[in-house]
Amino acid sequence: MDREFCREARAALLPWMVAHFAWSERARAHDHHIDVIREEGMEEAIKEEAARQARQIELVRGRFNEFMARTFHEDSIRKLLRES
Repeated sequence: MDREFCREARAALLPWMVAHFAWSERARAHDHHIDVIREEGMEEAIKEEAARQARQIELVRGRFNEFMARTFHEDSIRKLLRES
C-alpha cells in the first residue's frame, strides 16, 4: 500500500476513533494515575530519609552527651586530686 494513502486513511479515522474509544481521556487518566503513584513514592522516600536522619541525629546527640559527661567527670576527678 502507498504510505501516503495509509497516512490519509489514519487521519480520516482518527476523529472517529477518538470519539468512539475515548483514548485521550483514558490516556489522561492513566497519566494522572501514574503521577499520583510517583508523588506518593516521592513522599514516602522523603519520609524515610527524614526518619533516617532523625535516627542519625539522635546517635550523634547521645555520643556528644556521653563525651561531655565523661569530660566533666574527668575534670571533676582532676580537680579533686589537685585539691588533696
